[in-house]
Amino acid sequence: MKREVGKTTINGRLDLKRFILLAWLAVPAFAAEPVVFVSAFGSGEKAGIHAFGFDTKNGTLKERQTIATLPKDFTGKSHTADLKITPDGKHLYGTNRGHDSLAAYRIAEDGTLTLLAIQPSGGKGPQNLLITPDGRWLLCANMPGNNVVVFQIDAASGSITPNGEPVEVPMASCIRWMEK
Repeated sequence: MKREVGKTTINGRLDLKRFILLAWLAVPAFAAEPVVFVSAFGSGEKAGIHAFGFDTKNGTLKERQTIATLPKDFTGKSHTADLKITPDGKHLYGTNRGHDSLAAYRIAEDGTLTLLAIQPSGGKGPQNLLITPDGRWLLCANMPGNNVVVFQIDAASGSITPNGEPVEVPMASCIRWMEK
């Protein structure tokens, strides 16, 4: 099945399935129904990433999955915040503030997530992520760590590998991409 991300219109109206993906970077365009991924602060069984089916006709959410973003043996405080999906819709990455890590997931055809790895973010307090339009690079702003770390994304496996040294940026909080 072809996976496509982009703006589409039907009879001059915005296709809501694609709009949600663009607005929230959270809906695999290939799922039978749109899937919305929501990061949840806190601890215990409700923390992590929640996947909801989205009924575009009625504007309702139905929970389909909750998946952890932290190792089972972690007992400290941490909050999942930012989520980003690769342009091909195959992988999702989330930040863990407190654990100072990034969680990587495979997105199945039905929109469910499978945890691939949890690894250090390269700094303290990962705040924001950016995936380049070609899907090859993930940038992580570590706000209290005062740096930005670049990771190379392996398109086949979804694994990420730090590339080079972290770049010092005071209180790095948000990363955006702009084409010339």
